[in-house]
Amino acid sequence: MRGNGERLLTENELKFNQWMTKKEYHIPLEKITKVEVKASHNLKFKFPLKVLRIYL
Repeated sequence: MRGNGERLLTENELKFNQWMTKKEYHIPLEKITKVEVKASHNLKFKFPLKVLRIYL
């Protein structure tokens, strides 16, 4: 899953509300294996913004 939206971290999960599609995702924290903050996505730099990558 990818896209712009808002993220909310709770005790048990990461909630992601995608702006364009209006979809809501609930990701249990135990499913997350790795988190990175990158300057690019698919070799496209997002300066001055950053890209949050969450691996399941």
